[in-house]
Amino acid sequence: MNKEICKTVLEHRQQLVPALFTERQVNLVQKYPGEQTYLYSAIRRKMDALRSLQEEYYITGEGIKPERVEKAKQILKKLKYPRAFISGSFLFKEKYNDIDIFVVGRQRKQYQKGKKQFIFLTWNDLSKPIFFSSATCSVSTFSLTSIKPDLRRTSFEEILLSYEVGINEILDNDDQKTLRYILNYYYLNVHRRILSSSGLDQEMSLLLTLPSHQRIAKVNSMMKDILINSFSERYLETRMDKFIQNLKKLKENYPNDNLDIYLYLAEEIKHESRRAQTEA
Repeated sequence: MNKEICKTVLEHRQQLVPALFTERQVNLVQKYPGEQTYLYSAIRRKMDALRSLQEEYYITGEGIKPERVEKAKQILKKLKYPRAFISGSFLFKEKYNDIDIFVVGRQRKQYQKGKKQFIFLTWNDLSKPIFFSSATCSVSTFSLTSIKPDLRRTSFEEILLSYEVGINEILDNDDQKTLRYILNYYYLNVHRRILSSSGLDQEMSLLLTLPSHQRIAKVNSMMKDILINSFSERYLETRMDKFIQNLKKLKENYPNDNLDIYLYLAEEIKHESRRAQTEA
């Protein structure tokens, strides 16, 4: 039995008794499920009717296929999570790999069940650009209009880590999910706008059509713009110099293609940061 409906019935006791429920029926609702009691079929039918009236869905974004909206509603109805939304390519592409289902709760976790990809996150997580982007093209059980994106700058270490993982995903021909994060952060940081999930999907599809060497060049270009736009020239020169020294030491023992790619970008940014300081 839906706890929210039970709460609504108790809050509106005076209006619902005796018009819809008897006093005894409401007393049973009040005890349920805390005590060893049951709700007989007459109460259950009334409660289900109230729940169906309370059901409301919020459709956000453009380009969503109408038939997918109905499928999304059916999925959300069966799941019965009070705050959940469906986003991703399922809503707007003819062919899709999985159905992204976001559930807002108290803890974070993620798992796959068939074609359904469940992402559990907290309310605060919705403000993060990557999740806010997903919410901008979605079918939801609750209103998302009050959510504002968190535009705070990501740390240098986190940006660099994402870059390293993204390059490795390209070289290994992996799923390349980190590239979505880089694309999203690039548009947020350099162009000051958050891509919708459909817009992000289009940009990602274009990126994946490129040969791997061109994809790497594109990621390097975006990462260069991100770093130069985020940090001062002096800070970048210092951090890149340290990064270069570490890479060269690592390369002595573990020569690898990805280290050469990192070095190329780091030396380019260091050189440009030093030149900008000289010209200032």
